[in-house]
Amino acid sequence: MSIAPLTFSGVSSYSQDFQSILTRAVKIASLPLQMLQNSDTDTISRKSLLGTMQATVGDLATAISGLGTVGSTGGLGVSSSDSSKVAVSMNGATSAGSYSISNITSLASAASELSNNGYQDPAATPVSLNGSMELVAGGHTYDFTLTNNSLNGLRDQINSLNAGVSASIITTDAGSFLTVTANNTGATTVSLTDDPGTGTHTNVPWLTNTNQGSNASFQLNGKPVTRSTNTIHDAIPGVTMTLLGTTASTPPITVGVASDRTQISTALQTLVTKYNAAVNEMDKHSGPGADLLLADQSVLGIQSVLRQISGYRGTATGAVNSLTDLGISLDTTGKMTFDATAFSALPDSALAGAFTFLGSAITGFGGLSSQLTAYSDPMNGLINIEQAGLTQQDQRMQAQIAATTQRINLMQASLQSKLAAADAALAQLDSQQQMLTASIQSLNFSSYGTSTSSTGH
Repeated sequence: MSIAPLTFSGVSSYSQDFQSILTRAVKIASLPLQMLQNSDTDTISRKSLLGTMQATVGDLATAISGLGTVGSTGGLGVSSSDSSKVAVSMNGATSAGSYSISNITSLASAASELSNNGYQDPAATPVSLNGSMELVAGGHTYDFTLTNNSLNGLRDQINSLNAGVSASIITTDAGSFLTVTANNTGATTVSLTDDPGTGTHTNVPWLTNTNQGSNASFQLNGKPVTRSTNTIHDAIPGVTMTLLGTTASTPPITVGVASDRTQISTALQTLVTKYNAAVNEMDKHSGPGADLLLADQSVLGIQSVLRQISGYRGTATGAVNSLTDLGISLDTTGKMTFDATAFSALPDSALAGAFTFLGSAITGFGGLSSQLTAYSDPMNGLINIEQAGLTQQDQRMQAQIAATTQRINLMQASLQSKLAAADAALAQLDSQQQMLTASIQSLNFSSYGTSTSSTGH
């Protein structure tokens, strides 16, 4: 709802004065409304500023928690001495180790067979003696009767069985052929029989028997391993392997799980980036040029947590007991800098101390993330609670603005009505005065033969 200015269209000589009265009355009545609107604008702006701060603080909390994860896992990474044959990735490994992969004699492949005979018309040429057929797929038998005794009908019927295979038709110079392919890799059985059990074609294979699929086969630390897929999660604890090619017996491929400095270095650089972003964000809300969040309780609390982060010291004794020991320094503006060269120079013997310092997502340095998520959590964080309060405040102000606007509109309409009545009365008096003046002039002329108007004639 808004205030619609009313135009006063009077007929008396005072109509312009009445318009000025109406306009001034509305302006005076609108002063409280303008204050409400300005206050509501500030409320909405504060909520938006809190949202930006929430995202920035959340990013820093994630970075610190990530460092804790690196600490709890020992910064483990996995490598393969021949990634063209064996690709590897981490899948929750918690301890270091070295593993030998050899004799990859076969990769897992899907079974795929072709009809022994080709058909000139896949839509019309019968493919079965009496429509009764039997599919064997993956150790299960499916007996069915063709509703459409043709290659197209057979393809559609097989696909409707949900037997773990897919049927399709290829067209060649020798005719159209049906292919039946297993949906998953691994050695299996795929066969098709016409008129099973009793017919003369019972023992005549309808499909070829040249590709019944294969399993992946290799040796892990000299022991045989067979899997139906090339992506293997359960052979090496916490490591996913993907077999990409076969190998000879020697040399073996080494899969190693060990502490990876680059994980720590990357996580530390992320910490510095997110911390500096948080400092920049807090600077907007403090000092002489502060915005609407000056002295906000969340701002003050987060600034306190930032000081704890930059000055954190571990409780253990060792080579690493502070961020400075990991190559992070603080400049005069409160920003962090990471010296990757200094970190690289940290001896391997100090890495254990680094992991202890970093702790986990809930302990040590990584545990500081919980103090930030207490503010940034999108569900229960203090910033979210403050935003909810501002939302309620905005709703109350909007209701007040609507009510005040309505009162001003009613006042304006009422005042206009009263002024219109006054204007009409004045116009009537003007008219009566003019008539009286004319009567007097006429009487004077009749009595004295001359006019005695105010002009003296």
